[in-house]
Amino acid sequence: MEQLIDAVLTWLKGAGFQAVRRMPEGEFPELSGAVVAVGLEKAEATDAGLYSYLGVTEMDGKTVSIYGRRLEAQVVMEVVSPENLGAKACMEASSALLTKLSGGIPGLAISKTVMEGCRFEADMDCYCCKMTATALAYVYALANEEETEFTDFMLKGEVR
Repeated sequence: MEQLIDAVLTWLKGAGFQAVRRMPEGEFPELSGAVVAVGLEKAEATDAGLYSYLGVTEMDGKTVSIYGRRLEAQVVMEVVSPENLGAKACMEASSALLTKLSGGIPGLAISKTVMEGCRFEADMDCYCCKMTATALAYVYALANEEETEFTDFMLKGEVR
């Protein structure tokens, strides 16, 4: 699941957004501008068993087995803006994020995006707008046959 959050964070930063992982209550950094906090609300691997066998590939002259799972996830991206910038800054950043999401995130197939209204969080002294993207991803793992462990996890948005 960390790989999925990392993929979203990398995409957001590449798109010009300041982005961080969602943190437990009370641990949010001081804000100077709008920030997108990313986390998972729900993630479900839909295949049975540890991983579904997909076949083999050759790496460094060795045959390596490939396993994978289909992952359905609800990725939460909460736009947070300091009180002194007002609700408008939060709404503008949220709108920009929604527009950018319409182009998709590499490695994730987004099927639905829900944006909630902007609200003031008095305990954090900031404006917040929660956005939830329902996404489908495929997580692949290579198995080291000599040590029977999974290595090199990869995130893919579609099977080819």
